[in-house]
Amino acid sequence: FLKQHPNSPEVSSARFRYADSFYYTRDYASAIAHFEIFLRNFPLDKRVPMALFRLGTARFYQGNPAQAIRTFLKLRTSDDPIIRSGARFYIAKCLDKKGKSARSLHMLEQLITENTQSEYAAYAGVEIGDHYIKEGNFSEALKGYKVAADHPEPQDLSAQAKYKVAEIYFSQKDYAQAALYYQKVFEDFITDMKDKSLLGLFYCDFQTQN
Repeated sequence: FLKQHPNSPEVSSARFRYADSFYYTRDYASAIAHFEIFLRNFPLDKRVPMALFRLGTARFYQGNPAQAIRTFLKLRTSDDPIIRSGARFYIAKCLDKKGKSARSLHMLEQLITENTQSEYAAYAGVEIGDHYIKEGNFSEALKGYKVAADHPEPQDLSAQAKYKVAEIYFSQKDYAQAALYYQKVFEDFITDMKDKSLLGLFYCDFQTQN
């Protein structure tokens, strides 16, 4: 289309989707190249914020956190709250990649406080939980995972967080709380986790001699 219809009013849309296709097939080098073309040729297009967000995440996944941060900083004042919170989330992940975990955690905690409704608050909660689990700090890990567990979207992440909360409570022999969260996972529409949660419920009943 781009070759055959270079003067079409749909060229900007085709150029964006072409770059996006590389992004979703995880060909990040090509995605970066084509998003840069899009941004250079269509600087006033309404998809510029999303193109910048994709460009930043592609740079992150390609292992270039410094460049990714520079890209995400351009989105600090974006009108789209999802893109704005997403950019903050990835800046925090970039900082962690650069060995600045304290700053990363602070940003994630701020994101949760200031962007409660954003799905990236759920992602931030899981990141915080995973960080503290590695340190063996289960009380702080629970706080992070519960943020994601209580968030409705994305549903699969919420179910995974509920399961992690249940596992922590089970390891602490708090079988009542563990059973509560295993039950929540079982009731979710995430079929591949139903068996695991049902087994967790069985173990809770076994431990309480029920």
